[in-house]
Amino acid sequence: MRVRQTIRQIGAVWLAAIVLLGCDNSPNPKGSEATNTMFIAFFLEGVGILLLSHFGREPVAFVLLTGLVFFAWGEIYSLFPATCGDTFGSKFATANAGLLYTAKGTASLLVPMTSLVSASVGGWQTIFLAASAMNFVAAFSALLLLKPLRAAMRKS
Repeated sequence: MRVRQTIRQIGAVWLAAIVLLGCDNSPNPKGSEATNTMFIAFFLEGVGILLLSHFGREPVAFVLLTGLVFFAWGEIYSLFPATCGDTFGSKFATANAGLLYTAKGTASLLVPMTSLVSASVGGWQTIFLAASAMNFVAAFSALLLLKPLRAAMRKS
């Protein structure tokens, strides 16, 4: 019974992801569609990681939730370079996108540290909660910080 309820909850999150991402592709004269999509992607990833920390021991939930997390993870490759180019112009867009991509490699240096933290606290729950919290911070930063920044830069 619990597995069916978990599958229904995960299915609802997937449906919300598809609907939200599908509705956000309409052109916006203010140019805020990338920040809206970034919010949705980071928020879905945060939800996916949070649910994965609770239901990841069930095989079906693990497969569906890891799919959701990696589905939302695509914003690194699509939205970041586009937002960077739109925000700072096309003159140095490739160099700026390269620097953004370098940040992903730099972040991978934290993986050994997460292993030490999980060993010291006795499990991965803390790591999953921290990753989920960082995704929620990134989601709201896209709306509350990046969106006004892009609007101000567009005016000048």
